[in-house]
Amino acid sequence: MASEKIQNNFDKKDLKQIYNSSDNGMFWGWRITFFIWTKTLSAGTFFMFAFCNALNRSPNSLDESKVLSFSAIFMIITGILFIINLERSKKVLYFNLNSQLKFRLLRGDYIIAVFSLIIFLSYLRNIYGYSNDKLLYPSLLLAFITITYTSFSYGKEMAGYFWHSPWFSSAQVFIQSAIAGSFVLTIVNVNNVIFLQNIFQISILLNLLIIFKDIVFHDETPENLRTLELITRGYFSKHFWLGIVIGNILPLGFSLILYSKWFFISGILSLFGIFLTEYVRITVAQQIYNLKIK
Repeated sequence: MASEKIQNNFDKKDLKQIYNSSDNGMFWGWRITFFIWTKTLSAGTFFMFAFCNALNRSPNSLDESKVLSFSAIFMIITGILFIINLERSKKVLYFNLNSQLKFRLLRGDYIIAVFSLIIFLSYLRNIYGYSNDKLLYPSLLLAFITITYTSFSYGKEMAGYFWHSPWFSSAQVFIQSAIAGSFVLTIVNVNNVIFLQNIFQISILLNLLIIFKDIVFHDETPENLRTLELITRGYFSKHFWLGIVIGNILPLGFSLILYSKWFFISGILSLFGIFLTEYVRITVAQQIYNLKIK
């Protein structure tokens, strides 16, 4: 690559590692979407698990082991995707030891590493039957940071419509994590089904409200109008409306009308909706950003 040829012409002592740029072309595509989706599943499940513990609604030891295993598996997948998404993925160790903390990818790497350690410690606590008091609130905090940090990172990196407000983006990602986490816990935690299904339904409603806010209330700038056209009427409209209908409205309707009988289908559809929503948010934002800087 051209960047590597230029790098070789400089003394290594004078170089600063720059990983905030990408040579992946116009779109970041499905890889970043999968990364955020698996992170949402892992951290959202763990957050809801810790949240239930804080409310004394924790699952039994066997169900807790299943929840922690699920969170750990998807965090491992997230870590693998994180490495793959690095432009110099073969130099991950060098990147972590030599880059400056101001780089968003390095901060994200450290957050994922600390969160993974929390999952591991929670798993050991579950195996040996230790008290959860010391890990409870650090677990909630680390899960929350893991869920939301991406929005602040991409809010600075991209000028896309959906990322103008990192706070709203973080709120939406957190709500999506609550949807995913409440669904997973409902499958394995039969003692709190109604409580978790209520969180699932409320989270979908809040997700729809934020999407409505993004579509209806926006600044009349050329960038915003172009993004809105791409999302609602352009190439990405099929992904967007499919995510709204199949990923939000149908799961909400099934969970309200048919309740427990169709809840598994509701949860699967909601996960599909989360994936499509993130795909649109990321891909359109990156396209608008690339068009702006050209």
